[in-house]
This record gives sequence, structure tokens and C-alpha cells, in this order.
Amino acid sequence: MGITLEAIDAVRERTGVSYRRAYEALTDSGGDVVKAILALEAEHGPWLAERGQNLQRGIRRLVAEGNATKVVVRSSHGHTLIAVPASLAAAGSLIFPLAAVAGVAAALAGHASIAIER
Repeated sequence: MGITLEAIDAVRERTGVSYRRAYEALTDSGGDVVKAILALEAEHGPWLAERGQNLQRGIRRLVAEGNATKVVVRSSHGHTLIAVPASLAAAGSLIFPLAAVAGVAAALAGHASIAIER
């Protein structure tokens, strides 16, 4: 039956189970990698689907909270110069870090205030 480490690694990469569980699945399937993967996916399918749905809900919640929170730049007289969702500001600063630094420096040089508001 000769179960190899490569076969165990193939099952682990596809299913995310431990070495022991991958070996057991391969033993049960007679060393057939595809049968072992199918058996493990059938066994863990509902758990993986639920985990994916929870992750999706969490991401949606974070985006909604980021859109509810705003980064506001106000002039020294209290007039709002710009107000953007925090998620957009964070994404922009990751994509264009030098522009973000330049914008903050310009706001501070012009005696503007930067605030995060909900």
C-alpha cells in the first residue's frame, strides 16, 4: 500500500488537516489520494462552508464600520475641507503612501485639523 510523504502532503495542502488525519484518510482509501481528499472534504464540508460564511460576514461588517467612520479635514476656521470614509482613506494610504504623507503634511502646514469621526 506504500503511503508516501508526498501523498500525505498533497492531502494536507488540499484539505488543511493534520499529518495524522491525512495518513488515516489515505489508509482508509487504500492509498488513493483523490479518494482520501474527497472523503475528507465530505467530512469537513459543512464546517468549511460555515467558516467561509463567517469570514464573509466579518469582512462585510468591517467594511460597513469603515464606511460609517469618516476621516475629516477641517480648516482653521472650522470649515470641512474633505470628509472620506475611513476604509477609503486606509486603502488610499496603502496604495499611495507618499501622497498620503504629502496630504497630511499640507493639512498640518495650512493649520488644518484632521479628525476621525463616527
